[in-house]
Amino acid sequence: MPLDSAITILTAADIVHMLSERHAELKDIVIKVYTEFGRGTIAVPPAAFLRPKANRPERFIALPAYLAYGDAVAGVKWIGSFPRNTDDGLERASAVIVLNSPADGRPLALLEGATISAIRTAMSALVLVETIRKDRNVSRIGVIGCGRIAFAVCRLLATEYGCLKGPLVYDADSKRAQRFAQVLKELEIAADVVSLPSQGEILRDCQVVVFATTATEPHLALPDPNVAGQVILHLSLRDIEPESMWDAINIVDSQEHAFREGTSLGLARRLARGNNMEVVEISDLLAKERRIDVERGTRIIFSPFGLGALDVALAHYVWRRSAILGVGVQVPGFLGTSWNDAKAHGEESASIKQQCGVQESK
Repeated sequence: MPLDSAITILTAADIVHMLSERHAELKDIVIKVYTEFGRGTIAVPPAAFLRPKANRPERFIALPAYLAYGDAVAGVKWIGSFPRNTDDGLERASAVIVLNSPADGRPLALLEGATISAIRTAMSALVLVETIRKDRNVSRIGVIGCGRIAFAVCRLLATEYGCLKGPLVYDADSKRAQRFAQVLKELEIAADVVSLPSQGEILRDCQVVVFATTATEPHLALPDPNVAGQVILHLSLRDIEPESMWDAINIVDSQEHAFREGTSLGLARRLARGNNMEVVEISDLLAKERRIDVERGTRIIFSPFGLGALDVALAHYVWRRSAILGVGVQVPGFLGTSWNDAKAHGEESASIKQQCGVQESK
């Protein structure tokens, strides 16, 4: 069986095992992707949305990308987002990532994608916070929407900054918020976690606010904060009322993508004042082509649409590392053989020959 007809399959457990304690490398990968995106060495076509039923929140999203720098690779993340899964104790999102060789287009690996998606989202949030708050002063964190993404962000911030002190958490499902707070405490990610019945205190008093809800349309106006230079990680993209985006400094991963699919930022731009919004790509901040002065006290909102290039880059790193560590399942013959390989057709060919009266050669 030709070696290149095999494919590697990597599970969530494989990925967690290989990425454990690799935060510095993962951060470098995320920064590299943003930097190369700014340089134009990454192709990221618009994400494709598939909605099984109109006017319903359930959707599938395909995020393709081609990374032309370094050891080039192409790939796509296929993710299903079903918000009501949480009612049955399931995760909202599930995903797979396929990596392809840019030389011949053949698939190289199939990876569980939701784990990578959560890690890259959290790492993007960390990169933004560190880029904005170079003094590493993150005194109080608030969470709105207590699920997998918010947990990944909190755990990563705790890894970088130490145990989170007195974070405030809120979820529309109060039991979910309480369980979230309990897990943060049990894993020593945070101390003195407070579960709140509403979002107001979080939006007024927290220096960093994480939005990670399942909202499908804007529903929340932002009050004036009591802290200067508040950073809002608007990871769920559709929580904040468009009018609240106008006077903020808005940071995105891609302006081409960030205004699509009914995001708060996209709706804000459509309104009259939207054309005057301050919008900055994170790649420009990392390249130091733009600078944000947090001393201005202006609220900062990070709305990353989620570049498929991040998923592909992290998946590529995992796949290459799996070959070194011998992790994963190799499936030989995954791609089959060529149609013109007579021996590969086996018994079916022999049966056809018999029916046609063709005698086997001795």
